[in-house]
Amino acid sequence: MKYDMFVCGINKIHLDPVVQCQPSGNLHYYLEEEDSNDQFGVIYDGGEKTAIYLNTAAEPVASEERKRWTETYTRLSPKGSYLVTFHAKGVALWGGEHIKQIQRFAHPGVQLINFSPSERYLVTFRPMQEQGTSEDVQSIIIWEVFTGTKKRGFHADMSRADDRQWPIFKWSHDGTYFVRNSKGVLSVCETL
Repeated sequence: MKYDMFVCGINKIHLDPVVQCQPSGNLHYYLEEEDSNDQFGVIYDGGEKTAIYLNTAAEPVASEERKRWTETYTRLSPKGSYLVTFHAKGVALWGGEHIKQIQRFAHPGVQLINFSPSERYLVTFRPMQEQGTSEDVQSIIIWEVFTGTKKRGFHADMSRADDRQWPIFKWSHDGTYFVRNSKGVLSVCETL
């Protein structure tokens, strides 16, 4: 049985936020693979090429290979639905059988990410803030994966060792709530 996922975006033509959904294909196609091979990614040629391999019994087989797919490194989401690539301007999510781009998140200088358990939300973290920038610069942003909308943003105070742990949030089972320990204060927040 095949299932297709839909990626939704905000219609920017209208003033009202109208959600448009586009099919992104079956994000869990690899579960239907007959031999149940795991996948893994390799960045090589000095970071110029990235390949996704199937870990077959005989030897790994490349399923997808691209030049300059990422600028630094890649990461898989916890359930394996998304491949995340890191770029100077933010991160991009890729998925589906032909590994096409599903969503982009503009957050310059991102170095760390984390997903909610359901993969509904993505957390991006930029550790360094430029000196002399405006007060509204946020180091930590929570994004909704399907729409690409920013849900919450936070400044990162890294003065204490406890504040420098990653992941910075602990999630509820469904991603509705998250908890943060900052300056010895435990904050429970709703994702909204």
